[in-house]
Order: sequence, then structure tokens, then C-alpha cells
Amino acid sequence: MISFISMILQTPFFPQMRHLTGGRAPQAQAEKARAALARLRAGSLSQLEALFERLLAPACFAKAKAGTNSRDRVFSLRVTFWAFLFQVLHRGSQRLAVREVQAQLHRRRKRRISALTTAYSKALGRLPPSLLADLLGRVAGRLEASAPSIPQAHGRPVKVVDATSAGLPDTPELQKHFPQPGGQKPGCGFPVVQLTGLFDLGSGALLAFARTCINAHESVVFLHELRQKLRRGDIVLADRAHGSFAALSLLAQQGVDGLFRLHQARPQQMRRGRRLGKNDRLLVWDKPQRPAHLTPEEWAGLPERLTVRQVKFHIAAKGFRTKEVILVTTLTDAKLFTLADLAALYQRRWQIELCFRDLKTTMGMEVLKGKSPASVDKEITMHMIAHNLVRWVMLEAAGACMAELVALSFKGSLDAIRRWSGVIDARRRQPRLKQAAIEEMLREIAADKLPRRPNRCEPRVRKRRMKKYKLMIRPRAQMRREKPLPLHENAA
Repeated sequence: MISFISMILQTPFFPQMRHLTGGRAPQAQAEKARAALARLRAGSLSQLEALFERLLAPACFAKAKAGTNSRDRVFSLRVTFWAFLFQVLHRGSQRLAVREVQAQLHRRRKRRISALTTAYSKALGRLPPSLLADLLGRVAGRLEASAPSIPQAHGRPVKVVDATSAGLPDTPELQKHFPQPGGQKPGCGFPVVQLTGLFDLGSGALLAFARTCINAHESVVFLHELRQKLRRGDIVLADRAHGSFAALSLLAQQGVDGLFRLHQARPQQMRRGRRLGKNDRLLVWDKPQRPAHLTPEEWAGLPERLTVRQVKFHIAAKGFRTKEVILVTTLTDAKLFTLADLAALYQRRWQIELCFRDLKTTMGMEVLKGKSPASVDKEITMHMIAHNLVRWVMLEAAGACMAELVALSFKGSLDAIRRWSGVIDARRRQPRLKQAAIEEMLREIAADKLPRRPNRCEPRVRKRRMKKYKLMIRPRAQMRREKPLPLHENAA
């Protein structure tokens, strides 16, 4: 736990640093600078990596021998990563990250660096996408391995698939890769990227994601880009968009079971097949026509028939109409997975909607800032890493204080991390006081529990009225030409 808090809250901007940029320095100053960098690598950063080795390997930030990231820079690979993480956790801009580096260097009485964001922006461009992907996989893997088991799954891992979207800046390059919705006129909308995520239900960690244009079907994206991330024995939850013959068959070949809502185009057939119990049937699906997203070879490899189980249950909430839900699954053992187990397991799928809310609303990923596909990819991946690291803190708090993980507040945990940063950083030279501060922060996170609201229904409406500006129906440049200037400007 010390390692994680040290990583996020200390953001190592570096003791014993000398002047490394600018004009020529005397030989003595250059040797001092090299010695300072050597002490830096052997000191605080190495110590930080040792404390955080459970999640991040120290070798990830090693300087390259040649080429990119091989020079001694102020914004080295390590500094850039921590500054980027700080920027994402604080919903800030590049200017905020540079100000944080300046503050850390000033506190350690080092030379000032430029207030411009040019060097930091170039450093972000040098940040390898493979490094961020590897770090995301490492943190997600540890979270998945440490996640609490789900009683209704009987010891099996449960994964959830869902999709969302995020807005992008209106640049020609992004418009080409992520076109705006078709209902918007050219020049009056923004590019939109669709994100299909694979989550671990036990910990809430995001294991993998795929980014596509908004017109891509999330089920097709899952089958072709995320399905290989699953392991034999997993159970997958998803909405009705995934409840097809092709999806269930491909997952079954992989040794994975699916639990989906019945597709709206398929009849219920609750009076056919073999009866396993009330509202519980075992059916045989015949192979339909080949879908367009599968090749003839892939389609030929699927069986001609598939045995599935179809169950129906009702959700009754006081003050609301009873809602009927029909599920289809390849979990055909009715003694092990009862109808009540399947219903309770599928109802937990809604937790992933809350994970997307944490990413988009709490962490500010609803509108991204990158102006190229490469920078957008890095920004998305760093948001995922930050989300998983906060989830790791929540998991540590739940384990240390014997609390239920799903009852902890993500927003409260993120606020605690931000507010306790100064206290923990100030005690970095006093291990006992630092550990006491970390433990107190974990107790506060565990004590900030969410209220239990079973079957809560909140309509998607806004109470606060927006300002009555007209919608843009023509490009802004054209509207500027059409609108006459004020009289005093015309006179000028």
C-alpha cells in the first residue's frame, strides 16, 4: 500500500537534480549533474519502484540505450509518466502538470524550468504506447487476482462487457478517424470515439478496451478484439446486443460461458424445450444465417446446434411496474447455478455502468483533449491506469478495514487520495509517521460508505436549465461572416 500512495502522491520530481539544459556548462558542473542523476536513479526513484514493485516493475521506466528516451532530460520517461498521471488524477491540463514539476523542483531548491508546456508536450509524444499498455495490463492483472469472489458465480471469475463514447476536439485528423454522428451537419459537430471495455466484476478493474468509431457494433468489437483476453472458466455478462448464436458459440469454444439478456429479435420460447423449473427452460438453437462480421471459415467452424438455457424473472420495486427480464446462458447446470443465482448475477452488471460514470464524470474522460489519434490513445490508456490505481486503493482499504468493496465510494476515495497527498508527502522521510498517515487515509476511505439503495431508479433528466443559446446549424466561420458587426466597430 505504501508503494501505491508513494507513486501517486509523491510524484517523484526529483531530489539532487542539477541543471541539465541550456548552454554549455563547465566541466565540473557537468560532472555534478551526471553524479546527481546517478544518485537520483539509485535513490528516490529506485526506492519508489521497490515500494511499488507489486504493481509496476522498475524496468518499465529504464532509459533506452539509443534513440528515443535515451537522453538525460528534465522530462525523462519517468517524470513524464508521473506528471501525466498527476494531470489525469487532478482533471488538469498540461499547464497544471508543468506547474507541479516546477513546484517540486522549487521545493527542492533546484533550477527553474520554463513555464511553457512545449517540452512536456514533446515528452508526451515520446511516451511509448506499449509502456502504457503494459502498465495497464500489470495493474489490471494484480487487481483481478486480488478481487473478492462473487457468491453467485461459485468461485468462477466474472467479466462484464459494455460500451460508451467520449467526445473529441474538432480537428481534421480526428474527424477522419472518428467521424461525428451522421445526424450533425459538417462543421457543426465533434468527433466521437466509442470505447468497448472489458471489466472485472469483482474488483471493478478495467482489463482491456478497444476504441472504434461510433458506428461500430459493440458486440462485433468484443468478439474480434476483446474476446481473446478471456480465459477458460470465465463468465461473461453483457446486455441484449450480445445474445446471439455466434457470440455464445464462439465463447463456448473458448471454454467461456455467457450470460446475456435475450435479444429483442428472438422469440421467448418459454413453453418449448426441456423444463428445468419454473421459468427455466433448456433449449436447442439451430444455426442461423452467417452474420457479415464472420468469415465463411469462421462460420463453418461453429456447431450446427447450440444448447442454451433460458430463464425468466421479475423485478418488483415499490411504486413501479413489475419488470420482466429474460436471460439466455450456456450455464446449463440448474443445480449449481439456480435461477436466483443467475438473476442476482445479472443484476450486478449495472456496476459497470457506474465504473464508466467514474471514468467519464468523476475523472473527466467525457471529453478528451488529445488532437491526434495517437495522443487520444495515450490519454484514454492513462485514464484507465488511473482508474485501476484508485480501485487498488479501494481494494486495500476494504481488506485492511474488513469493509465490503462495492460499498466504498470511488469519488470519496479519489478525494481522499488528493487531500492526503500533502500529509503523506511531508512525512516521506519518516516511515512510521508516513505509514500511520496511509493507514488513517485507508480508514477514512473504508468509513465513507455508500448508502444501500436496492432497485433504485433515477430518470436521465436534468433539473438545472441550460442557457438559451441557439444550436449551431452552420459552421462557426460562416456564421461570423453572416452576422453584422456592432455599430461602433463598423465606425472604426
